[in-house]
Amino acid sequence: MNIPFIKCHGSSNDFLIIDEWSNALELTEELRISLAATLCDRKVLGADGILYISKSNRADAKMRVINADGSEASMCGNGLRCVARYVCEKLSVENAIIETMKAILSVQKEADIFQDVLTYGVEIAPVSFDVQSPPNECKWTDVSQ
Repeated sequence: MNIPFIKCHGSSNDFLIIDEWSNALELTEELRISLAATLCDRKVLGADGILYISKSNRADAKMRVINADGSEASMCGNGLRCVARYVCEKLSVENAIIETMKAILSVQKEADIFQDVLTYGVEIAPVSFDVQSPPNECKWTDVSQ
């Protein structure tokens, strides 16, 4: 099976992006986890994780983060910025909505920080600093209106 990917970085994290959204890929959960464990090994390609982009019924695209150890993260801000650029460029837009495990988040192109360094801003919410009661539920934003 040929699986195209892109290697990207965001603020000292590096990721592989696998686009299940516009490529005709039918990856199983086991294969996603196995790819992360294999490809993210620093002796192979090396990355902090794989950002899987897929279709969403609630947003412009959906992002899943599978860490190098095969675990899934509910969110990754640096990864979201990489996905923001990828999705915005794919759609030829400057703003998009990305579905993550627990929230639907806005992303947008920002003014470049340095010449030729593309910059994307992301909304990271909900945020809780209460370690005794982490959020286990999320109220989804209706993006259809």
